[in-house]
Amino acid sequence: MSNPMSVDNGKDVTALFNNLSMGNANTPQGVNLADYSSIKNGSYKKVLNAYYAKNAKSETTDTEKSLSRLKTSADSMTKAADAIVNSKTLFEKKLIKTKDELTGKETEVEDYDREAIGKAMKNFVKEYNSFIDSAGKSDTGSVLKRTLWLTNMTKEHADLLGEVGISVGKDNKLEIDEGDLKKANITTLKTLFQGHNSYADKVSGKGNQISNDAAAAAAKMLKTYSQHGTFPKVEASGKFYDSSL
Repeated sequence: MSNPMSVDNGKDVTALFNNLSMGNANTPQGVNLADYSSIKNGSYKKVLNAYYAKNAKSETTDTEKSLSRLKTSADSMTKAADAIVNSKTLFEKKLIKTKDELTGKETEVEDYDREAIGKAMKNFVKEYNSFIDSAGKSDTGSVLKRTLWLTNMTKEHADLLGEVGISVGKDNKLEIDEGDLKKANITTLKTLFQGHNSYADKVSGKGNQISNDAAAAAAKMLKTYSQHGTFPKVEASGKFYDSSL
């Protein structure tokens, strides 16, 4: 009568499991008994949960930073536009000191402060272009839609912008010709950059909306982050806010 604790090749069950736990060359699909035990008592699951939670939190942090940069960029663009829209003196004549390069004599003439106008326009263009860069890296649906609206609206004003030395490039960014800007008609500048529903006023309004979208997407992402280390993609947050477009 055969021994119930032996196997056909003469090795007992204990020896067989010892070989499996060692994972030697004769057992290519060996089972590590220590791993088996940890899976059975739940510690392995805890390790896995901790691992995936850590990686998910890292991804959350990266997305938060991206949304924060986007919000900051949108706010800066809005601020630059508002500085022109709300200025009561930028496009008004004032006493400007001029100096004769040959004689060094200084005189005062009533004219527009072209230097101040140029500075304000260059700052607006810089912040607008910076925002376009940030929005291009976003995957939030509402942000992308609003940015598309903004770039299309800018193209609609391309001819008028061109008259004051600002052109729209193929990459949707703005470029300034300082020579043309210095000679720009003040009435045209005021039409574009001052008053309700002007070009700059629309840029400001859209910038505010995009800033709010970025903040809302970040808040929604953090709110729905689960104990299992998972969170919804930012696109889902964007879709939620698309209705406000």
